[in-house]
Amino acid sequence: AENFFGIIKKEYINQTRFTTRDQAKLGIFDYIEGWYNTQRIHSKIGYLTPVEFEELEVILPVNESKNMNMNLKMVVKSA
Repeated sequence: AENFFGIIKKEYINQTRFTTRDQAKLGIFDYIEGWYNTQRIHSKIGYLTPVEFEELEVILPVNESKNMNMNLKMVVKSA
């Protein structure tokens, strides 16, 4: 969780000026839902976005998706 909040601070909050608390809440929500979960790739989940990884979790049983995650990491590293 600390890493997540650190990334949000570094990539969004520290670079944005908010005039109200509501503006900050909406902006942070938009950042998480519009960028972090849908576009930003994460090395810990095989260089997929969280949305892509969750879609794999729905399609594959947990053990298979973990194996696929490891295989994806190996493919990315060898490329």
